Amino acid sequence: MSALSEDPTRFDAYEALAGLPLADEQLNLHVLEWTRGDTRGSHTRLNRVTELAGRPYCNLRVIFAPLDLPDRDLLKGLLALFEHYSIPSTFLSERLQSVAHSFGARKDDDGTQYAWFHFLCKNINIQHSGSQPEIVNQNIRLGSKPQSQADYSWHRSGFFLKASPGAPSKPPPQSPFAAPADDCVTLICFGASPSLEQRFRRLALSSAWEDALEDPYVLFDVVLDELYLQLDGVAWSLAEVFGGIEGRILSRAVFPGVAADKIDFVGLHNVSKHIIYVREAADAMLLTLESLSTAHKHTISNTNSPIIHATQSALRYRRTLFQSTQLRLTSLEKRMQNIISLSFNLVTQQDSRIMQKDSSSMKTIAIMTLIFLPATTIASIFGSQFFTAPARDEDGGVDFRVSPYFWVFWVISVPVTLLVLILWRVYYRRAKNALIHGKQPGRRTGTWMSGVSV
Repeated sequence: MSALSEDPTRFDAYEALAGLPLADEQLNLHVLEWTRGDTRGSHTRLNRVTELAGRPYCNLRVIFAPLDLPDRDLLKGLLALFEHYSIPSTFLSERLQSVAHSFGARKDDDGTQYAWFHFLCKNINIQHSGSQPEIVNQNIRLGSKPQSQADYSWHRSGFFLKASPGAPSKPPPQSPFAAPADDCVTLICFGASPSLEQRFRRLALSSAWEDALEDPYVLFDVVLDELYLQLDGVAWSLAEVFGGIEGRILSRAVFPGVAADKIDFVGLHNVSKHIIYVREAADAMLLTLESLSTAHKHTISNTNSPIIHATQSALRYRRTLFQSTQLRLTSLEKRMQNIISLSFNLVTQQDSRIMQKDSSSMKTIAIMTLIFLPATTIASIFGSQFFTAPARDEDGGVDFRVSPYFWVFWVISVPVTLLVLILWRVYYRRAKNALIHGKQPGRRTGTWMSGVSV
């Protein structure tokens, strides 16, 4: 990566997102240091980046810094740390863009080598309410209504490695960075988990840290192992939550008439969204591992070193672990698709049963209408003005008369009835043909231009 790729405007954008910075450059740093000849490493807490310049020389330094998000309280301290270790603008750009996958490396003219990447993975917090685990949102705003199975938290971290060659007092040994015995290797962990810091602290009790002087990528192997545990832990937590949802839906599926009443579709959507995000993180880490392994091979000058071979084997092993989690997430995605399909089928069954009940009710109403229709028709006809009510004539007989205009009733009603039946029959045939041929009645399927239909 050349100097031409440096973009100072990314630092300006970083400051703009942070807002008005505080005047103090205070930045809490946990620093672990190792020096050749010492039996164990040391742990120091610093409050300012300027204190790093006064630290005694060491061969290996691991710094745990706050997450490199733009923050007004940390802005000046983070910018001072970036400047002290010549962190490139691309590292900030990755954070500003919240990239899921990144790996960068470069080498200066003096032999100093850099390598870095960011990690982004969905996080979920689980609580067990009764016997069923549920995802809870710990970042919910005051007064807002929480969604089922929603959680807006993320695992974020960034890692920057710098290997600076010292002034050799003897011919440098063959190593991937061609580093003399007094080289200084620095790893900065932004927003790393406390468990990763504990792992490096335990490293201070052994002499294995000297492997990082011959191959600094050994430090990345430790980091990748911790990131895998984070990602895999989220995947297992999602599987636990989904298993509870799946069990509840399957247990109610034996009652199709009411099974759809208590299906939490919002919760299903949120769990499915979490699975997609974690699957994205697994895919991104596999790409990062591939880029990291390729860069490591390109820096090797002594291919016969056992430490180099051990690092390559470790990186291949990390890849298989991330692939294992990727397979589990793929299976979880398919199970989620199946349970969502089952849920919609249960809703369809329930709606079908409701429609059957409505159809039965309408059938009953139609039968009752048919029963009373003849009597209603007769009553309507005889209640009209075409008939006179029976009455006694002068001789005491019954006088029942029909109007001479009774034929007008049939002349009008019969044609109107036939016209309605014909119109209904025509519309029914058109609608049936349109349904068979996949067309909508009353709409043309083409546009006529110059007598040609297109």
